[in-house]
Amino acid sequence: MKIPNLIPMQSVGAAKPCDISVIIAHRGPEMGLWFTMESCMMGLEKTGLTYEFRICANGEETISDDMRRIQHWTEQEGHIGEFFHSVQPLAPPTARQMVTEHANGKYLFFFDNHCLPTPGYFLRGVQSMEKYNIDFLHSTTKFFSGEGTDYEYKLSLKRDFWTLEPYKKPLDPENPYRIACAGHGGFVVRNSAWKECRGYWEGFEGYGGEETYTDLKFWLFGKQVWLDPLMIHKHWAGKREYTRHFTDDFFRNMYMAANCIGGEAWLARVFSSTMKCSRFVNKRELIKIKPLYDLMVEAQKKSQSHSEWIASRRTKTLDELLVWFDENGIRR
Repeated sequence: MKIPNLIPMQSVGAAKPCDISVIIAHRGPEMGLWFTMESCMMGLEKTGLTYEFRICANGEETISDDMRRIQHWTEQEGHIGEFFHSVQPLAPPTARQMVTEHANGKYLFFFDNHCLPTPGYFLRGVQSMEKYNIDFLHSTTKFFSGEGTDYEYKLSLKRDFWTLEPYKKPLDPENPYRIACAGHGGFVVRNSAWKECRGYWEGFEGYGGEETYTDLKFWLFGKQVWLDPLMIHKHWAGKREYTRHFTDDFFRNMYMAANCIGGEAWLARVFSSTMKCSRFVNKRELIKIKPLYDLMVEAQKKSQSHSEWIASRRTKTLDELLVWFDENGIRR
């Protein structure tokens, strides 16, 4: 992957194998990054698991004193794997992917920089991965103590190649189970499987697209995606400083995901659906936009070679996968 413009903050630890690489893409207030990293270290104490942090801080022209303190603290603790800063703002999947390429951990634990793993998170994650031979394991999301819990997503592929609200009850309240797709605030993936599937695709820009793309790609490549109802992370969903839905990037990403995973037939199906949906059209009138047709053409051109690569390696088509989900009791 092409390395963006870096400023002199990069640090890399010793390249030695470990149990866990903690992957965090960071942008915004430093306290979010510090809190996520500190909660990870507290959760890993006395587990016997060896670990490293791999951080991509991006989108700021200068390095703050607080960021330097976080970097120094990580180095002093002996848990630095990779820590660098990019002036250029990066899409979350791009930032995450950059720091996985040389990760030393057997398992990659991903977090947004506003997530807190609950007690027992890491040990349960590793034990579940080992016991069930899992490739990709999502954790369960809780926003506030006492509130309900969010599990896997309901898919809305034909409409916008995206997802609807998550299920509020698990299929199994005590044990991990197979799912179609879930959110990427916190999850763990086997490093070898991540590399085999080439992780995230670098074509996404801005918000959206990588979640359905990544989970479904793992399924198409013969891997399995699971969720553990008792592996819980807290997720702060505060006000975002950027527009999420209905932007050019969002629709372009949805079209690219449809083309990569389902091919041109699914791209045409999703494009037709978005053109007919008054909700999408009315929302987009509030944002400076390109015509949806232009975005679809851009998406097809940008993602075509990657779509062909996936098609040459998949074990089944998307349509066959969806039938298989239904036959095997996987909610979608």
